Amino acid sequence: MSFFHVVASFKDRPEAGIICLFSDLTRKELTNVFIHPYRKGGNILNSLQHSYDLSQIGFLKIIETTSRSDKELRKLRSQINLVPVSEIGSKFSSSNTVRETDIILCGADVTEAYVGMSGPGSLKDKKSIWEHLAHIATIIAALIGLRSCL
Repeated sequence: MSFFHVVASFKDRPEAGIICLFSDLTRKELTNVFIHPYRKGGNILNSLQHSYDLSQIGFLKIIETTSRSDKELRKLRSQINLVPVSEIGSKFSSSNTVRETDIILCGADVTEAYVGMSGPGSLKDKKSIWEHLAHIATIIAALIGLRSCL
């Protein structure tokens, strides 16, 4: 079974840094609690009931793992303990601890598969494009109608 984790940072909350919005979601939960709201734009509530403005996303990763986050992070923690601190580099915090957001190092990055290159509100943007095209088509039809009258 796959588990999905959503990690992001927000331009309007730089002090918060990178945060884990959702963890251990099924594919269906990911779609319902993040993908659909992301495509519509607006705000979401994470699992801690904090509200986030999706238009302010500065960094976004959707990670797929084969185990729940606690197990994946335990595995990562044990791997870190086997590596000398000098070799860890900037991937990890300087305290050599594993944080919830380090889940981005544990699985496959599937961000593009779920949200592609589109930003928040892309569904709303696509709808507005179709509305504009319909409006343009109406204007063209009216111009053609007027021209045939001349």
